Amino acid sequence: MSHLATARLALLLASSRRPEDAAPYYRRLNGPLAEIVCLNGKTGSELFAEVPDASPVRNLLQGQSPWPAGQVEKTREVKNVNPIRYFGFEIQGPKGPFFDDVHIEIDQSRRTLVGRDGLGRIAWHVNVIEPGTNNGPNFNQHVNHGRVAGHLLMLTLGHELLAIDVLHASDKGGSDDGARILWRRSLAESILGGQGNAVPQFRQFQAAWGNRIVINANGWQPSGTLATLSDGLVCFEENRKLVVADPLTGETLWVRRDVPSGSFVWGDDEVLLVAPPEETEAIVLRASDGEELGKCTVAPMEQRVCTLGRRVVVWKTSRDGSVVRMVDPYAGSEAWSHTFAAKSRARLINNEELAIVDPSGRFVLLSLSDGVIKIDTPIEKEKKLNEVFALRSRDYYIIVANRPWQQAPNVFINPLPGGFGCVVVNGMVYGFDRHTGEKLWSQEVRNQGLVLTQPCEMPVLAFASQIHRQQINNRGGRRYETAVVCLDKRNGHVLHQERQANTVSAVSLTANPASASVALNMQRAKVVMTFTDKAFDPDDAPPREVINGAADGEDEKPREEPAADKEKEPGAE
Repeated sequence: MSHLATARLALLLASSRRPEDAAPYYRRLNGPLAEIVCLNGKTGSELFAEVPDASPVRNLLQGQSPWPAGQVEKTREVKNVNPIRYFGFEIQGPKGPFFDDVHIEIDQSRRTLVGRDGLGRIAWHVNVIEPGTNNGPNFNQHVNHGRVAGHLLMLTLGHELLAIDVLHASDKGGSDDGARILWRRSLAESILGGQGNAVPQFRQFQAAWGNRIVINANGWQPSGTLATLSDGLVCFEENRKLVVADPLTGETLWVRRDVPSGSFVWGDDEVLLVAPPEETEAIVLRASDGEELGKCTVAPMEQRVCTLGRRVVVWKTSRDGSVVRMVDPYAGSEAWSHTFAAKSRARLINNEELAIVDPSGRFVLLSLSDGVIKIDTPIEKEKKLNEVFALRSRDYYIIVANRPWQQAPNVFINPLPGGFGCVVVNGMVYGFDRHTGEKLWSQEVRNQGLVLTQPCEMPVLAFASQIHRQQINNRGGRRYETAVVCLDKRNGHVLHQERQANTVSAVSLTANPASASVALNMQRAKVVMTFTDKAFDPDDAPPREVINGAADGEDEKPREEPAADKEKEPGAE
C-alpha cells in the first residue's frame, strides 16, 4: 500500500470513529513511513504526532494493556459451555497492517465468513450463501486460501472467488456486520468439480522453512489459485487461463491462454513472473496488459520460501549450510543474504519475518523486507530438530523448536480441535519480548496439541489434545482423556492444567478485557483466569516441570465432571 493511501486511510478511519481500524495505519506512519512525506507535505511521524492525546486512537497507540501485571486468580465452574469450533482460512502473502492480528474462519452451520480480532472477538462477518441457492461454501483446507491488500480480502473456495470489503459498515443491522461482498466469480471447471462433489487429490512435502507445499496430483496449482493481489490487480488461474482483473470490481483486464497450466505466478503492479511447473525459467509479463517482456531465471519451486511483490526469498541447503537470500529475478539482483547451519529449520511469520532455529542452539529472527536480523540469541541445543512453529503478538514472540513425535505404544494423540493450524508439540517452547528481543522464558512441552491460529493478543497460550489409550488387557477397548494446559505468556508459568476422563471436541479461549479475564471453555467446564495488580512473588513461582500431554494418568487421575452445573473451584493452581 502506498504512503498516500496509508495516510488517507488513517485519517478517514479515525474521523469515522473506528480507532481499532485506524491504529494499524498510524503504526505504519510512525514506523517505515516516519521520514517519508505522506500527505499535505507532512511526514508519517508528523501525522502520527497530530493524533489528540485524549482520542481512543492515541490510547491504542500507546499500548495500554488491559492485562494487569500481577498475580492471576482462577475460578472453575462446572457447566455446559459451547467452545468455538471453526475452520480457518490460510492467508498467503503479507497481511499487515489491517489483517495483522485477524484470523479468518468459516462457520459452515451458519454459512458465514467471520473475522476475529486478536482477542477472539468477532470483528466482522458476512453471509456467503451463493445467490439464488441455499448452498454454503465448500471447505477444503488444501484449496481454500486468501490474500489481502489493505482492507480488501480475496478468497478462493476452489469453485468460486470472493472479493470482500471488510471496512463496509452495515447501518441497517443486517446479516453482514462490517463487511460486504464486492463481487464473486464462479469457476466453471474448478478443482472441486462443477457441483463441488469431486474429491481433489494432493501430494505434499515439508520444506525447511515449514511450509507444506500442497500440489494437485492432476497438475500443480489448483484452478482458482490466487497468484497475486495488489492495489491495482488480482491475478488467478481459471480453467487453464491466466486472468488479471480489477480487484474492486472483478472486471477482467486481460487474459492469456498460452500460460502452462498450474504455473506459479507472482509480481506487482508493473510485472508478473510466470514459472511453469518444475521449471527454472519464468515468463515475464507486463501487468497492465499481459504483453510478454522476456524471460528470466528463477530458483526451483522447492527453494522458493515466499514472494514480496516481484522479489523472492530463496532457501538453498547444501552440506556447507543453508543460504537464505532475497533476489529480484527480473532485475537479476540480490538484496541481502545470510547463511545458517545446514539442518536449520524456520517458519514464516505473516510473510514479514522468518523465525530460524539452528540445532546447535541459536535462534534468529530475520526481517524479510530488508534482511535485518532483529533477534540473535542462544537457546537449547536441538539434536533432533524437525520443524519450527511461531506465534506473534504486539508484545511477544512464541517460538516452538519441535522434535519428531515419538508415539508411545498404544497411545494416540490428536490436537484439539484438529484441522488447519493444529499441530502436536514435542519440544522446547520459548517466549521472547518483541520490543527488546530478550528471551523471557522457556518450557519443555511434550505430546500436546497447539492451535497456531488462537487469538494472538490474549495473555494466555493454550495447549489441548485428546489422548486415546488402547487397553491391551481390556479386550481391546480404549480409554479416552482430554489434556489441557494454559501458560502465562509473560513468564511461561502454568496457569491451569488438567485432565478430563472423557473426550472434548473443542477447546477455546474467550477474553473480557473489561474484567481483565480470559475464559477457557471446555464443553463441560469453564475456567476463568483473572489478571490482577496483586504483587507477584517470584519465590511462589511453580517449579519448571516437563509438560507431557501423554503422561500416563495413573499418578494423576483424570477429572470426572459431576452432573451439577453450579460447582465452583476457587483459587489458582
